[in-house]
Amino acid sequence: MYIPRVGSDRVLPFTEFEEAIFHLEERTGPWNIQMEVGAEGRLDEDRLREAIRQACARHALSRARMRYWAGGHRAYEWFVPDALDLDPLTVAEYSDAQQLSELRSQLYSPAIPLDISPPIRVQVARGPDRDLVMFAVSHVVSDGVGCVRFVQSVTHAYRGEADPEDPLDLASARDVNRSLRAHGMLEVAGRALEGARRVREALDSPARIATDGRSTGEGFGFVARTLADQQTKELLARRPEGATLNDVMVAALHLTIARWNEQHGVSTNRIAVMMPINMRPPEWLFEVVGNFASFASISTHSGQREDLLTAVRVVREQTAPVYRAQRAGGLIDLVKLGRVMPLGVKRQVSWLLPLTGYRFADTVVLSNLGRLRIPPQFTEDWAPEVWFSPPCAMPLGVGVGVVTCGGSLHLVVRYRHEQFDQAAAERFTELYRSQLG
Repeated sequence: MYIPRVGSDRVLPFTEFEEAIFHLEERTGPWNIQMEVGAEGRLDEDRLREAIRQACARHALSRARMRYWAGGHRAYEWFVPDALDLDPLTVAEYSDAQQLSELRSQLYSPAIPLDISPPIRVQVARGPDRDLVMFAVSHVVSDGVGCVRFVQSVTHAYRGEADPEDPLDLASARDVNRSLRAHGMLEVAGRALEGARRVREALDSPARIATDGRSTGEGFGFVARTLADQQTKELLARRPEGATLNDVMVAALHLTIARWNEQHGVSTNRIAVMMPINMRPPEWLFEVVGNFASFASISTHSGQREDLLTAVRVVREQTAPVYRAQRAGGLIDLVKLGRVMPLGVKRQVSWLLPLTGYRFADTVVLSNLGRLRIPPQFTEDWAPEVWFSPPCAMPLGVGVGVVTCGGSLHLVVRYRHEQFDQAAAERFTELYRSQLG
């Protein structure tokens, strides 16, 4: 149903980020973010439901729904209602890891309808001795950082604490042309060259991860692992000077894919890791629920993966701040070029992806949220436990999510059922851990 325009505070045009992901989701399947927070014992269901309602009231996009559109329109729009159309919270019980895996697959695999408020689904998975609150958030609405911010609001409300105000209003934050513009001629030139670089790179098709035990069913599976405080410290101690923990995680993933393919008799040259980049400016780097993530493609070739240190140095050259800004900014500029086209035309662009042989689709996606300054917690006496993974779509059959809480690094390998079965996903994850040392 078409909702009449009622004022700029209630109607928000899609940003370039939202529009691009919406089109990709139509073509490739659900783009839902996984965000989970563990809690000791049993949470109060009514109290949690009210906390979710307060968080949705606090963040406009978390309760927005998509307005009617037609092919001749040039922009999609959100309508921000006062109240939610449905209760997003459900509760389910599990007794073992297999049942928890099934609950995850059931929650994160379906697409979230965008014409119903809210574009978020929440499930409490009740285990033998703890609760796990699972948030499925449409990536059209928010990136990983925005998900963390939303969940922080939920936990603050549940604990009866004041939720801090955003440092700027939503309309200003969503002014992508202002907040994400190039700074200086060097960045303008670097961003302009990025499109040409991506075209040249696409001539060498990226490797695909060898399938193993795949099924014909759609949807996602998940493997979760923890690197304890001492393991994380040892990992940091082994990195080359100037390299970050994220550089090590990316490089180890390159090595994992090369070794995995070798074990499966698949030759591998260029491996490309899609790396989301938070494009929020420093003054609100971890604030505002919304989608402000661009992407950089980090590649290695067969001669650059002799060992982890070699791969880290190659990765570091591509993730240095100046190159990261150019690569992420170049994608932004490319997406903005299509802004003037009618929606009916723009929607057809994503359907051309198979005709390119998916040459512009990387091998795998790795999203690292880093160390959370304020990990969301429902109870203070429970060690922070946060699990996260980005969406992935074939032929990128694997998405890796990393988040550090306290001294522990939480790792999730998310996979399409067309890529792996559970046993293969477990082996792939253990191979990845072995490459980390």
